[in-house]
Amino acid sequence: MAKLLPNKKTWVGFKTTIANGATTMVVTSADVSGATDLTPYLISINAGASGNTIPTPTLDTLFESSVSGTVTASFTMDLYMDDTTPTVWNALARGNPGWVMISRNDPAPSTPDIVEAWPVSITARTPNALTSNTAQTYTVTCAVTKAPNEGTAM
Repeated sequence: MAKLLPNKKTWVGFKTTIANGATTMVVTSADVSGATDLTPYLISINAGASGNTIPTPTLDTLFESSVSGTVTASFTMDLYMDDTTPTVWNALARGNPGWVMISRNDPAPSTPDIVEAWPVSITARTPNALTSNTAQTYTVTCAVTKAPNEGTAM
């Protein structure tokens, strides 16, 4: 089994709206081409959902069963600061709503690639410590505003 190395296989973009955002949250080619490309600045991304369970014990058994409960999601990115144009920095300003789109296996997603759609609101954009002889980086933290589409074909 081969291991997937994300370098040169990943594309991440940010756009304030996507065509099907209110309904299916399926990313289109127009969404990808109109997005701010975060990929050249992206160091790491942590996007994930987690859920809980609700116990449903009954008196007729010693087994404590459960059902699915609510789901939460979290989203953070670490990026390099651009030394010439602050396009990405400006797009990811605190309070900005939008969609982070992630293609995990194609650096230029197109139909029928799988692309994730994460509806977010930027909650913080924090420059990291300044260190001599080290590239300037910053961390973007997002609230996930509704359940993400974690992967359907464009």
